Amino acid sequence: MVKIESSPKVSVVIPNYNHAPYLEKRLDSVFNQTYRDFEVILLDDGSTDNSLEILKSYSDHPKVKHFVVSEEKNSGLPFKQWQKGIQLAKGEYIWIAESDDWAEVDFLEKLVPHLGEHTGIAFCKSHTFIDSTKELSSYYFPEDLYPKRWNESTYFNGRELIKQYHSNINTIPNASACVFQKNLAKFGDDILSMFFSGDWLFWARLMNQTNVYFLAEKLNFWRLSQQTTRKREGDYWVNKRFEESVVCINKIHELFGSGMIKLQNYNWLFMNYYSQVPIWLLPFQKKPEIPVSNFQFKMYLFNSSLIQFFKKVLIRIGLKNRR
Repeated sequence: MVKIESSPKVSVVIPNYNHAPYLEKRLDSVFNQTYRDFEVILLDDGSTDNSLEILKSYSDHPKVKHFVVSEEKNSGLPFKQWQKGIQLAKGEYIWIAESDDWAEVDFLEKLVPHLGEHTGIAFCKSHTFIDSTKELSSYYFPEDLYPKRWNESTYFNGRELIKQYHSNINTIPNASACVFQKNLAKFGDDILSMFFSGDWLFWARLMNQTNVYFLAEKLNFWRLSQQTTRKREGDYWVNKRFEESVVCINKIHELFGSGMIKLQNYNWLFMNYYSQVPIWLLPFQKKPEIPVSNFQFKMYLFNSSLIQFFKKVLIRIGLKNRR
């Protein structure tokens, strides 16, 4: 009798590029999971460090089903690697375990049971580190806009989560903190061509089809290393990140019709982008492709930045008076 091998419940996709210093910690945190019904897919996108040596040393592990090395130069487009891993996956659920992050050993054990017929996404909070040593205190950045919402574990209707929160800010800022149903994954040329913000739109398209479980517990360790796309510096990359984020907000709102869009949906994005621009130059900034007039946009920026400026002044005065 031929034994038929059953498919694993979870496929763990580990896309890597030049993360040799972090790989062993990442791989060990996956292989040591207390939840055992998973397979591992190792991907390397043209690394030039000793990543391949490390990956090869793990490639014979019984949990590893695929080890794929790109024959081309690194593309810099992370979501193409996501797509490749998901296409190879046999599991019902996907965990994109980024190669510079790591997880608690009970990460899958605590998230997978919340997935099912009506709930296709489960995610948790993250500890956030600058490289290996310095942890940023309470850095789950959706709390910047909605501090109380993320204090308790809860189920969301996916579309309501988009309307209330995800249309304004990426509520799953790190893929390593999320497990999702494979058959919900939808990529398009828009996402595949992005360097920074494609995950924001990717999660929205998943949420639009299912319910979501949020676990208010930090089971993931998110590393903001120097190699991560978010750390790219220079005017070109600052503008590229801003442009991609605006595209994501616009496309997310298209899921509900343009009538849902409000200028405030772009608030955190504008404030982050224009924090480096002197107030007196704001009226001369080019308006991005959003459905408001130039006058509305520039007055909004000017007033909001003026408020931020006076907040900073008051904080400095307060600190000075304490001395």
